Amino acid sequence: MIFAYGDAMHPGRVLAAAVAAVALILGTGPAWALPVQPRVVNGRPPEPGEIRALVSVQSGGLSCGGTLVDSIHVITAAHCVVDSSGNVMDIARVKVGWSSSTTRAIPALPVIKVAKHPDYSPVTFANDLAVLTLPGPIPGATPMLVANASRSVAALAKGASVRSAGYGYTWVTGPSSNTTLVADLIVIPDRVCGSRTMSYSVGGVDFYGFGSEVDTANAVCAIGVVPDTTQIIDTCQGDSGGPLYAGSGLNARLVGVVSVGDGCAGYHDDGTEMPRKRPGVYARTGSALQWLASEGVDMSDTSLAPPVITSALATGTRIDIVVAPGSSTRLDTAAVTATPSTGTAAPAICTAVFQSGTAACTITGLASGQSYAVTAIAAAGDLVSDPSSPVTVTIGSKPGAPRIRETFILGKGKVEFIVAAGRDNGSPLTSTTMTCVARGPAKAQLPQASGPVVDGSVILTLKQGMRYTCRATSTNYFGSTRSAPLTFLL
Repeated sequence: MIFAYGDAMHPGRVLAAAVAAVALILGTGPAWALPVQPRVVNGRPPEPGEIRALVSVQSGGLSCGGTLVDSIHVITAAHCVVDSSGNVMDIARVKVGWSSSTTRAIPALPVIKVAKHPDYSPVTFANDLAVLTLPGPIPGATPMLVANASRSVAALAKGASVRSAGYGYTWVTGPSSNTTLVADLIVIPDRVCGSRTMSYSVGGVDFYGFGSEVDTANAVCAIGVVPDTTQIIDTCQGDSGGPLYAGSGLNARLVGVVSVGDGCAGYHDDGTEMPRKRPGVYARTGSALQWLASEGVDMSDTSLAPPVITSALATGTRIDIVVAPGSSTRLDTAAVTATPSTGTAAPAICTAVFQSGTAACTITGLASGQSYAVTAIAAAGDLVSDPSSPVTVTIGSKPGAPRIRETFILGKGKVEFIVAAGRDNGSPLTSTTMTCVARGPAKAQLPQASGPVVDGSVILTLKQGMRYTCRATSTNYFGSTRSAPLTFLL
């Protein structure tokens, strides 16, 4: 039979009615032990920063765990915050604690709202989820985001590795742990979890399910075995409401909540070994995403904000792009697309990895003179954002034609030219020069005269008595353009 994993200080008053109801419906004898919350048996110490979202929940004498999932919301088990009739307890009886170390936190923080899942059953423990709302953030705590639907499905596939954590019993008969312990678990296939006759082997130990007592649409089974032994890793009394999570560091995501079980780690509550071992049962958060959102829980892992293009600089036929996140969610990669505004050319794409908060990449081989709408999408795990707001970037082209505006004869063959350089057309001018070539039979004997235009003018020395044709030339990355010719007799 399954039991709720709560560490009851006064179990006879808190859970006895629930036990009797379950026994009646499932036809189990009245000699059952009282329900217990799970604890971590054969757990390990957490890695640095692994459990900074774990909180301790005390509700009407029942000690549970919980997970801080945003600045002010904690997800725990519904059976941790209801009375024997399934009614939510007065918020004055619910407290939350958090510790910056692995030491068990003393619940002292108030709660301003308690909400149980609308379809929670105090008899079958289906949809065993509740949301606690705090009056403000917990300084120093780091929330663990709730996994989106697709990430949750992938994380809870049969044989997948998941973890849980808590301060509960370290053995079926106690005692509780004064520090956090982590359970490294394996997901049991749903078809086994929902069956009494099928088994699934973990570490060489066979585990059997619970039959119709567990609805795998809203619950999942998981268990672990210490490598090279037959010692079972399991949550136990006092761990209820704590996290079932996948991933690590900032990429850790909540996929479930410690809910119920039959004894702990293969042993009955009286300490006798079970002939058939059973896993622990965890409420799925992935089946309750809409309800969690309605309670104000931050669901940013389910809808990734579009990134922001902070820079898109055209140089020649390339665009260098820098992309920043559009929210506090840590991003993995970005894909940037440059779509031409006219013509039938295909869009050009580059990809980038986020490092130190931004991602950068370069799109090359673009058409001169073409305008492009540059957009970016971001990815975090299996989440993909909508496109960013577009940024229009125009690739440069050859400069416009310069103009010879005036000429001044200065004497002794010197001529000053006043020149207006050509437009850069999106690519900086590298030079504007003036060149004069002699006309007639003397052309072959006289070298051309040339010089750079500086501040709009240039002085060339020409041979008096000769006819010249002069042109100004402006140059950028894409090429050169000459002015109309000016011909005169010096």
